Amino acid sequence: MDIKLKAADITAAKRGASGRPVAKPRYKNGHLPFENPMQDLQTWRNAIVPDIVDWAGTLKKPFAANSHPNLQNVVEDSWNEEFPEIPAYDAVQAV
Repeated sequence: MDIKLKAADITAAKRGASGRPVAKPRYKNGHLPFENPMQDLQTWRNAIVPDIVDWAGTLKKPFAANSHPNLQNVVEDSWNEEFPEIPAYDAVQAV
């Protein structure tokens, strides 16, 4: 019994049935799980986003914060501080 290995096209794995690249979901503020959208969006913009920007400003490469391994924790911690009654969903991590 022989085992044969052949190179795989890794870009093909990220393509749909049509052969076109599969786009990653584009989350928007409307995907956030707010209980009171008008008030909570203001909290998001005035408290959570500035916390994230302040944290990013402490990094050696602040404009690469999206790929930093601690970004998810920073977003989740800030979310939980402002909205302890609303669980942090995946959308919170992606916006």
